Amino acid sequence: MGILSSLFGKSNEKKQPVGAVSHDSREKTLKSIFPYFKQLLPPAGVAEALPDDLKRVDSSKTYEHPSIKPVIREVCEDLNCLYAIDNEYGYEIIQEDTLTGLAIDREQLHAIALENYRQLLSKNMKAHGDANGILFTVDGNLEAGLVLIDEIWDQMEEKIGEEVVVAVPARDVVVATGRSNRSMIDTFNQKARNILNGGDHPLSGNWFVRKNRKWEVFEPIP
Repeated sequence: MGILSSLFGKSNEKKQPVGAVSHDSREKTLKSIFPYFKQLLPPAGVAEALPDDLKRVDSSKTYEHPSIKPVIREVCEDLNCLYAIDNEYGYEIIQEDTLTGLAIDREQLHAIALENYRQLLSKNMKAHGDANGILFTVDGNLEAGLVLIDEIWDQMEEKIGEEVVVAVPARDVVVATGRSNRSMIDTFNQKARNILNGGDHPLSGNWFVRKNRKWEVFEPIP
């Protein structure tokens, strides 16, 4: 598609992590880190310590565990970026203590994830539609990370001549259009609600508008 061509350079072959025990395995791990979006629900009640005996776990209670502290970067409202290692079994969410093992901080983690993601996009990203409305696909898991890639939205804003709004009802669904395109927004609203309520990976019920390269919640005027 014209407005999205030539955004990214040639990508490197994807490597699989083995574990952060040696220099080589650390490098493989770093090359397999991606931004990963997940719906974060507020805890039901006060979190309790996880019992040593898992047979005593009560499904009606919320538990905490010292090793489960994912690294989270707030994007806007209910849109939160986590980070994951793509291994042979799926995506492993990066925890706070993982940063120590990899000898990196939060900002370095974010930069590494975006570099890897841009390489993935150079091979896998597709845009369906036109400047009136675009549905993006990547790999079925990482589409929501597109909100972090400024060059896509810079080009789209230039093409349509106004601020871009996006809906991200699931981590694998990103739809974008111009803020004044009420027809497109209305058309997708019901689809977004269906995805949010019945999809496998629900994410956000909001529309977001890009202002000065930052996302804000967008409230379409009735």
